[in-house]
Amino acid sequence: MQDELDTLLKCRPVPMLIKLIKCMRNWFWWPTVRTHAIAGGIALVAVAILGLFEVPRFTFFKDYTTLQLSASGFLSLAFVVSAMNACFFYLHARGDYLRMRNALRPILMSFAALSLLFTAGWAITHCAFKGAPVPDFHTLVDGGLDWLHARQVSAATVHEWTRVFRVLFIGEAGLTAVLLFSGLWKAPPQDTLDFAGTMSRAQPLIRRIFRGQTDVSDIEFERLEVLLKGLVDSAAKLLVRELRDDDLDFARKVSKAAGLLDGVLKARPKGTLGGLRDSDNVDLLSAVKVLLGE
Repeated sequence: MQDELDTLLKCRPVPMLIKLIKCMRNWFWWPTVRTHAIAGGIALVAVAILGLFEVPRFTFFKDYTTLQLSASGFLSLAFVVSAMNACFFYLHARGDYLRMRNALRPILMSFAALSLLFTAGWAITHCAFKGAPVPDFHTLVDGGLDWLHARQVSAATVHEWTRVFRVLFIGEAGLTAVLLFSGLWKAPPQDTLDFAGTMSRAQPLIRRIFRGQTDVSDIEFERLEVLLKGLVDSAAKLLVRELRDDDLDFARKVSKAAGLLDGVLKARPKGTLGGLRDSDNVDLLSAVKVLLGE
């Protein structure tokens, strides 16, 4: 991260901005389809503001304020709702990444930032505009230390921590309403999901043909050839997307490997494995490893 920032400081303004965006995309999710990014960003801010100020028909934060529970009850609900929100957010954002390992960090970081902003936004709005009392941080800290040292916790401490966990729950519940708002999210790009799905269907056949011990029928060979062609076609579509550089490199490698393997399969004599399992062709073995994700 530090090396990337040092490089940014040496750039001119416009190239620096482009590099900064790319650097931030390593840590935070942003839609790769620009129309989705613009529309989603505007809608997210607008809907959140409408909810925070309880504009009629957008009172989803207010709907949760009447719930009365203990501190542990609010904390438990907050965890449940947060896990549900993480699933919703992941399902929407996953289509902008080709590989799981590239998706987890930016999606989780973005989700954590949204959760924090919604919780803090609701708390600040109610303190600034609704006359809600500011949390007693001294009592919260003292109570936390008492709890850690297994000492008796005062009623004032329980009250303050209940307020904190209540705010956490309401923030997460408000984020749920925004994530489920039909006018906010567009369907995730399907081409990355199609690519991943095609690859997952091809891998068992590749493993069976090159690593298995039993015979393979011509129908299975034909099915694999269709899947390999699908990978090449899907990779070509991905190359025009604004994906991360390592995702694009991976798509190129898979496309090249699929094309090579498809040519080898077409050249084999029908009804035989054609020496595929015993092959010492370095390029072929490398292609198999790429397609198996090794």
